[in-house]
Amino acid sequence: MFCTQCGTPLETTAHACPVCGAELSPPSHLHTGLPKPNTTPPHGGLWGWGAGAVLLTCCLSLLTLAVLKNGLLEDFGMESIVEQLFVDLCEENGIPMDEYVISELELEEVRANEYEAHFTIETEWGEIEKGTFKVHDRLDGTEVTLMPHRLPPSMQRDLFSPR
Repeated sequence: MFCTQCGTPLETTAHACPVCGAELSPPSHLHTGLPKPNTTPPHGGLWGWGAGAVLLTCCLSLLTLAVLKNGLLEDFGMESIVEQLFVDLCEENGIPMDEYVISELELEEVRANEYEAHFTIETEWGEIEKGTFKVHDRLDGTEVTLMPHRLPPSMQRDLFSPR
């Protein structure tokens, strides 16, 4: 064993350097047995990651709810409800909806609680046409209004043909 200050060779039982007087720490096998302090953070490891994931999931869920509750039409599945209302209204007005398949429907807000529904239809003859109708979102229910000038030509023919 050597002195850490001056490098003098020392005996293993020495507590101080005889040349420079530096005190020596006891060899590692002579330590008193005091426990080594814990250096890991109290919330480290998987617990911290799990808590972070739960917190992130809660925040994203609250954000999603806030976005969905912004308007009645933005609730999940509203497009299918609007599509069914549109089909019913068309059939009431003499448009035979069994001849058409709505392949796409997209709602666009034009004013507060008023939307335009842009749709794409395929006829039974394989033609693809696009059109638009108006949707009002009210607390007492959703209302669909036909806009004849914004319907596809085939639907306009059905709408204005004599019954």
